[in-house]
Amino acid sequence: MTLGKSGVYMIPCEVNGMKLNFILDTGASAVSLSLVEAAFMLKNGYLEPEDIMGEETFQIADGSLANGTIINLRKIKIGSKTLYNVEASVSSTVDAPLLLGQTALRQLGSYTIDDSFLILNGANSNSAPSSFGNVTDSDKEMEYISISELRKKAERGDAQAQCELGRRYYNGIGVNQSNSEAVKWYRMAAEQGNALGQTCLGYCYDEGIGIKQSYTDAVTWYTKAAKQGNAIAQNNLGNCYENGFGVRQSFTEAVKWYRLAAEQGEAYAQNNLGSCYDEGIGVEQSYTDAVKWYQKAAEQGHDDAQYNLGNCYFYGNGVQSNYTEAVKWYRKAAEQSNAAAQYSLGYCFDEGKGVTQSYSEAVKWYRKAAEQGDSGGQNNLGLCYYQGHGVVQSYTEAIKWYSKAAEQGDAYAQNNLAGCYYNGYGLIQSYPDAAKWYSKAAEQGYAEAQNSLGYCYEKGLGVKQSYTEAVKWYKKAAEQGNAMSQYNLGSCYAFGKGVSKSDFEAVKWFKKSAEQGYADSQYNLGLCYYKGNGLIQSYSEAVKWIKKAVEQGHSQAQCLLGVCYAEGKGVTQNILEAVKWYRMAAEEGNVEAQENLGLCYYNGYGVSQNSSEAMKWFKKAAEQGFASAQYHLGICYINGKGIDINYTEATKWFRKSAEQGNSNAQHNLGVCYEYGFGLEKNKNEAIKWYRKAAQQGLQKSIDQLKQLGVY
Repeated sequence: MTLGKSGVYMIPCEVNGMKLNFILDTGASAVSLSLVEAAFMLKNGYLEPEDIMGEETFQIADGSLANGTIINLRKIKIGSKTLYNVEASVSSTVDAPLLLGQTALRQLGSYTIDDSFLILNGANSNSAPSSFGNVTDSDKEMEYISISELRKKAERGDAQAQCELGRRYYNGIGVNQSNSEAVKWYRMAAEQGNALGQTCLGYCYDEGIGIKQSYTDAVTWYTKAAKQGNAIAQNNLGNCYENGFGVRQSFTEAVKWYRLAAEQGEAYAQNNLGSCYDEGIGVEQSYTDAVKWYQKAAEQGHDDAQYNLGNCYFYGNGVQSNYTEAVKWYRKAAEQSNAAAQYSLGYCFDEGKGVTQSYSEAVKWYRKAAEQGDSGGQNNLGLCYYQGHGVVQSYTEAIKWYSKAAEQGDAYAQNNLAGCYYNGYGLIQSYPDAAKWYSKAAEQGYAEAQNSLGYCYEKGLGVKQSYTEAVKWYKKAAEQGNAMSQYNLGSCYAFGKGVSKSDFEAVKWFKKSAEQGYADSQYNLGLCYYKGNGLIQSYSEAVKWIKKAVEQGHSQAQCLLGVCYAEGKGVTQNILEAVKWYRMAAEEGNVEAQENLGLCYYNGYGVSQNSSEAMKWFKKAAEQGFASAQYHLGICYINGKGIDINYTEATKWFRKSAEQGNSNAQHNLGVCYEYGFGLEKNKNEAIKWYRKAAQQGLQKSIDQLKQLGVY
């Protein structure tokens, strides 16, 4: 190869035996000849009339379109590499340059240019059944014989010619494409015992090409060819045995035929044999052997094998885990448009595994996979839009991609789509639709969706409320180790929702969840130790678990830790520490902590006595509906603590607390009715509220009823 004056690379080639110099042009869609060269070749026998295929519009290097005659170049030789049946365009311009475009470069495979040397890195793997493998040198020679000559040979009974003529009809090279004609000529070759013809005919039966689909007939012809050593037939026969197509399923037979083909270097078979070792199908499971065969196929450019080898490196199966190597093989497969590899490469960029973390690169590869219909790519692309990673945040786009994946049955996407319906992100909130998609994902065993579906049943969101159904789904997720479901299931046992109340079972599930670091469970397990519910009471164990939850900012745990310090349970009593933890929880809105902090100010425990501060914290808790704080706020109003006496406000808060069952508030409301504090005297109402408090065992209400002569 030489570098021309204009800065282009000139490549010497032989076209059907004629020497020509082409310009290397990666931007041209096809090989291009001028009208002068084409006329000369036709006149001197380098082209046959059968090689002229018609007219077509093609793209030249500058991106413009031109019309030209399309011809078939039977043979192009570039160095030691020979290309067969390359489509070329004849320009109507007399002096048009000779361009070596993509119709040749795709066959040429990957290459690099180094100091004006064209270095071939290996041709594209083309072991798909349509190439029919095991082509001999004489078969290759058939590929550039003219149609007229080929037909004569085929009609005289030449099996190789019959097979090649079948291929020409199959691909529409020099003839009108016809699958039925292809089958006709393949059969002629096959019936003469030609292994390549038998393989081709088997494949036509396998795929129903030009003939009624029949796995049984496919197996018949594959077997004949396989026994003659045709590697493609051996691989395809192995596939029939693996899947039970046309034969009784037999993994052992599948492995036998895959191995025979693989040992001949057939890349598809090497990948299939690798998969058998990977999954332990027909052979003893061996990641090491899986890697061995994947490697052989991958090095031939087989994209599925490259992807599988990438997985081995990613997960450390059969080799030491190496994200960099995983990315290397994922990229090779991804660049061949392997959707699964594109997804995996995107994931590596997303997580920064084996590459520098890059959301934009992740999005690029997820999109490529998604546009090919890969559900994982669609879901993760949706997630990128949902989070605004590598793209402008858009719930609408997120839903679009989640929906595509969800409709393919992707459980992750179904769960994500359900979450959008549940929260009303990007669409109108709909609990029924949320429950529908949670259900689909849950039925596939996705634990997160099972937990969410359980919650829908517990609260009656989008489904009929049912604690029994809630427990059913919580249990399914909990048994898979989902920490949130373990907590929810523990809560159901603690309160007897959908199951018989059992503190022992509650503790069991709280502990499983707590050990995974779930803060709510750590708090509840601590509470069980504090109260002795379901296990032997232990304040030291209580404090241990409470502190674990506190470390995660759990406000209830902060409040309970404050109680432990105030009472000296499990820790040395320290009222200053108690106030510290009460305040921390109170500032986060915890009502119990707000009341406790209010009491500290009211009584001067750990802080200077301050009725105004006490009232402030009582009111914060009271306004959140906390009954005990409502009672204490009423006390402040009736006694003028931190504010002027206000009987009306006092009775207002006593009533709110009393209606929630607070016995002290019920008694005080009775007193207000008996003596007319903040409302009209009403003996009957007074007796009513005294009785409510007395029924809870409040002695002062019992004494008051006796004094009134109604007890």
